[in-house]
Amino acid sequence: MIFILQLIKFLLLAILFLIVTIIALILFLPNKYDIYVEKWEELIVELDVYILSFLRVQFFTRDKTKLKVSIFNKKLYPSSKKKSKPKVATPKPDDEPQPDIQKKKPKQEEQPNQEEKPKPQEQKKPSELPKPKIELLGGLDEMELDILGISPETPPVEEVQEEPKTAREKIKVAQTEEELEDDEPEGESKSKQILSTMMKSPYRNATIKKTFICLSKMIKTILPKKLRFDLEYGGDTPDKTGLFVARTSVLLPIYINYGTITGNFINKGIWGSLYMVGKFSLAQLLKLIIMLIFDKDVRKFLGEVLDVLFPKKPKKSRKLREEEEDGK
Repeated sequence: MIFILQLIKFLLLAILFLIVTIIALILFLPNKYDIYVEKWEELIVELDVYILSFLRVQFFTRDKTKLKVSIFNKKLYPSSKKKSKPKVATPKPDDEPQPDIQKKKPKQEEQPNQEEKPKPQEQKKPSELPKPKIELLGGLDEMELDILGISPETPPVEEVQEEPKTAREKIKVAQTEEELEDDEPEGESKSKQILSTMMKSPYRNATIKKTFICLSKMIKTILPKKLRFDLEYGGDTPDKTGLFVARTSVLLPIYINYGTITGNFINKGIWGSLYMVGKFSLAQLLKLIIMLIFDKDVRKFLGEVLDVLFPKKPKKSRKLREEEEDGK
């Protein structure tokens, strides 16, 4: 018995260890990407992406097989197909002369008979017209209604609901009224209430500011570590090309370490190349998201919004509880 318990304990620990290792690999293994795009004479795209360092996706416009997928350097797509044996053509027998087939002439369709003119319908007398049906009260016959002294055309009398006498009946009536009130449409919809709470919240500005800071940090982690580009622009006229080069030269201190922008005063168009290499892990992004969620101002802001989405029901009074206990 002790051996079986130890074995179960060991298996549970092994399963837990496997789950932890898988989560750690997903979070901490890097994702790499290598992108090259070029357009001088023709468009060339080369994409090489490593997902969690074991799944590789490649895309090339030059090759016949543009897309390649491999896992642990083992090719998954395109799969290697086995060469099929060529089929030997069987000789066909000579075509035998077919006898002439006489075409049968289609029979002439018989002409339809002359349509008979419909006879005019005879108008019914007002005495022969059907009388309108009258709904009888409570399924009673006309003779029974005559005995009771009630005309069949009198509208049915609405039943008067009796007032609840016991405490249990009063509680049931109160519960049904509360349900009906909940079902009734509110003056403002929930979306408007959420917008109003978000606009009136004192933690709104702090939450927006910290959200933008978090997004900017996430973009920085995903951005490429290596970047190189060359851009050549040719406008409709040499004046427009020179104006474009003059305007972009203002940004020269920003992009001088990454690439060049030149003008083509002869031909019209846009040419260039772009090369990017980057690396990031999901743990870096998850860390930023957790820090944002657990921030004091953000938590309070989210709490106000959740209170509108999922309002808490008011607690029952002591008298109502005592009446429920008495009814039970």
